[in-house]
Amino acid sequence: MTRHRFPLNTRRRVEGGLFLIAFMLTIPLANWMIGHVGTVCTLDGVCLLPVAPGLMAPSGVAMIGAALVLRDLVQRRLGVGFGAAAVIAGSLISAAVAPPSLVIASAVAFLLSEGADLAVYTPLARKRLVLAVIASSIVGLVIDSMVFLWLAFGSPRFPRRPDRRQGVDGAAVDPLRRLSAPARRAAGADAGIEGKRGATMDAALTALANITTGTITTMLLKKGIRRCWLAGAMPLGFSGKRVVGPAFTLRFVPVREDLATPASWSNPISTRSAIEAMPPGAIVVADAMGVASAGIFGDILCLRMVKRGVAALVTDGVMRDRHGVIASGMPVWCAGVAAPASVNQLTFVGWNEPIACGGCAIFPGDVIVADDDGAVVIPKDLVGFCAAEGAEHELLETWLVEEVEKGAALPGLYPPNEDNRKRYEAWKKQR
Repeated sequence: MTRHRFPLNTRRRVEGGLFLIAFMLTIPLANWMIGHVGTVCTLDGVCLLPVAPGLMAPSGVAMIGAALVLRDLVQRRLGVGFGAAAVIAGSLISAAVAPPSLVIASAVAFLLSEGADLAVYTPLARKRLVLAVIASSIVGLVIDSMVFLWLAFGSPRFPRRPDRRQGVDGAAVDPLRRLSAPARRAAGADAGIEGKRGATMDAALTALANITTGTITTMLLKKGIRRCWLAGAMPLGFSGKRVVGPAFTLRFVPVREDLATPASWSNPISTRSAIEAMPPGAIVVADAMGVASAGIFGDILCLRMVKRGVAALVTDGVMRDRHGVIASGMPVWCAGVAAPASVNQLTFVGWNEPIACGGCAIFPGDVIVADDDGAVVIPKDLVGFCAAEGAEHELLETWLVEEVEKGAALPGLYPPNEDNRKRYEAWKKQR
């Protein structure tokens, strides 16, 4: 039997077509990964992967190597024009899965690297294909990465380590520069950080999203507030997340066997009814009196809270249905997990009233900030102060870290004496 063979040109076109499709799809896949896949994801929605010891990069870089090799194969089989067309087509597909800034940045970067490739791959391919692929991939990787990072994120590098200006998960952010000019003035972010009384809530919350809970406790200490860290409330099954929002309170009291029954879940005063009163963006704070033998909420209630737009749940008690709660996507800060339902040890009595949680007094309207170090409460009248002073403090500690890395001794530096304060002010002006 004679086996049918495709003519050489036909086979090359078929192979080229397959390489073309694969190359085209790497572009939207890389853009999609940046927003969805990574070991940590920033507050701006950029997901990162470690690419070297202490070095993070947008997760889409994982596709660059494959994309550049496929691009060279497309050029070899079909020509340069098809490679450029694939970039444009892939960018159009990306518009359905990625923000416009990423789409434009990736398209421009790929097209520029395509031009650079002409100067490297085309002449070398006539001599040695392997050398051509390696050399053009290196050149394309450098150009594509530099241009893409500049256009998409305003910088050609991601830091080797998180600094004090960064979100909890290592993304380079500046809490002062992220606000509009009026908002910066309102949040006290202008020189001197004096806008303590004029901070608008929205601007303050935006600034607080980039201030660590550790810094906030220090700022509150300046005002004499020592009981602000909610003891026992720690992240459940995740890290690298910071949430900020107004407190919506829930209150439990010790169990009353005649009142705390499964039937009580249908009463007007119940956790189910409270959930339907939770506003979007709120951080629910539940006073469970530190009881560790009954889970106050499970997966179904958490899922409903997600659907209502609740930002997070914080409690000094415990949860049940650990796997389902984590899968629901509701960020939870709690003291652990337990299988029994809340009515085994607790009675729910009301919501949106003053409570005690983790040793702190929480009033409706106070602001909660929670990250890997736990959760803190900011009295509503001190929100503007913490946003303004906290942003300045984060900036100061960024400079302090840089100085310590250079070998500076701590006496006179931390806290800074007059000379070091002048050096810090000069550093600020040069930023």
